[in-house]
Amino acid sequence: MLFSCHEGDHLTLVNVYNAFIKNQKSAKFCQQHFLNYKVLSHVADVRHQLKKLMARFKVKMTSCEDEADVVQKCVVSGFFSNAARYHASGCYRSIREDQELHIHPTSVLYTVRPPPWYVLRFRSVHAD
Repeated sequence: MLFSCHEGDHLTLVNVYNAFIKNQKSAKFCQQHFLNYKVLSHVADVRHQLKKLMARFKVKMTSCEDEADVVQKCVVSGFFSNAARYHASGCYRSIREDQELHIHPTSVLYTVRPPPWYVLRFRSVHAD
């Protein structure tokens, strides 16, 4: 997989965005890689707006470069209540509700072995 990152889906999405920017926000690039041009353009616009706000309020903007741990710590600090722990039964259990959870087959973490001890969930899909 071209953009996938074994650390998880968040960093995979960062890779997609960086590739989009590196290719001059090209619609052709998106079409070639089955990416949504409109969504990636919106993401670039939101990032630009955030940069302008940071400049207005004199917030120093720094990059973590290739340090995946920094991004992961940031995401976890904002969404710690969505954490789930790997259970001996082979599934995940949410920390807050002790709800049984499974990694979706489209996630880059679906095939990771051994499975990560902890994951963050952002969307729950209920299957009947």
